[in-house]
Amino acid sequence: MSFTIAITGTRGAQGAAIFQAATAAGHQVRRVSRSEGGYDDPSKLASQLAGVDALIVTSPIDHRTGVRESMMQTIAKAAALADVKRIVFNTAATIFQGYNKPVAQNLANLRDILLAGSTPAVVLEPTVYLDNLAAPWAVEAMRQGALPYPAPRDAKISWVSHKTLGECAVAAAIHPELANRTTLRVGGAQALNGDELAAVVAKVLNQPVAYVQTPLDEFAMMLNSMAGAPAGDDIADYYRHLIDAPHALARTVNDASQLGVQPESARSWFERTLQG
Repeated sequence: MSFTIAITGTRGAQGAAIFQAATAAGHQVRRVSRSEGGYDDPSKLASQLAGVDALIVTSPIDHRTGVRESMMQTIAKAAALADVKRIVFNTAATIFQGYNKPVAQNLANLRDILLAGSTPAVVLEPTVYLDNLAAPWAVEAMRQGALPYPAPRDAKISWVSHKTLGECAVAAAIHPELANRTTLRVGGAQALNGDELAAVVAKVLNQPVAYVQTPLDEFAMMLNSMAGAPAGDDIADYYRHLIDAPHALARTVNDASQLGVQPESARSWFERTLQG
């Protein structure tokens, strides 16, 4: 059965993966554009959502105080005006409960805005994306024998691919039995620490590869220079939490199974990324 699904952020990597998954599944897909009504006027945005069965929203990348919350208020009001049947909110990262840092609090605020709206909503909380390692500099480093990343070496992470995210988001949008306010925590097929992830890369490249933990202060400074503060500080805090909670991103129970999605393995992702 084909549904009409609207998707935000399709110019970004996560939104693009969701768009591709929806198209591959045969659904009618509509891109939600900031340039055509933006996220400032609910009535204009509602015109983009007319006739939509489900709206998939990926957390916007904007670390200015209050900006994303304002966007979510507009989205929630527009969805209600357009009589959208379900919103799926991709938080883009796990919301660590009880973690008193903006990286957790801001995402929780966005989630709560949508859940408080009149449109039935489902929340999708992914772990960490394998696709973060697809940047040319990261691929080159792996070919040179180093896997650099800011997560602590001993942190167990159920690394998830954008491909799996897309399939889960689309499945959540059309699943007939998901209750309103459901939160689905999805991850990859297996939880791996830094050394175990490097061992997977080594097998794919058939050469030694060592995990190299990027210092968090250095990582924050690099991202701040690229995206503007406090983006780097917020994201560094996400990984800093894993120092005290090294299993916070290990999905012992993976809600992807509720959606009928088989998560892509790290081995499969590296094979198509490094050998494709």
